[in-house]
Amino acid sequence: MQIKVGTLEVLESGMVQSKGLSPIDFILAENMTFRVVVEKTKGASPSIKLLPSGSVLTMKFVNPDAQLHFGPQDPIRIGTFGDRDLYCTVRINTYGEFVSYSADYTFYLGDATK
Repeated sequence: MQIKVGTLEVLESGMVQSKGLSPIDFILAENMTFRVVVEKTKGASPSIKLLPSGSVLTMKFVNPDAQLHFGPQDPIRIGTFGDRDLYCTVRINTYGEFVSYSADYTFYLGDATK
């Protein structure tokens, strides 16, 4: 089966529950990790930041408890996978008094890179 969303092809999609507020790592290849981090920062507005560091790209969600399914509206390009552009969406839901979270994720493949 193949799933297409507009011009993008779904590579992988699902939901994962955190252990407490621990980061969630998606090991996409031997030298490519996509990390989801959730942080509560008093007084800060809800935000999403992409933080590259070597072979790890971290998507940091600050104060995502402000709304359900907090995350980007459109897929974000995060690199290449094989010879194709790689995109993702991640949406966060927090539980309890900010004691754990779930991440709904979809990784997409775009056009071949040139």
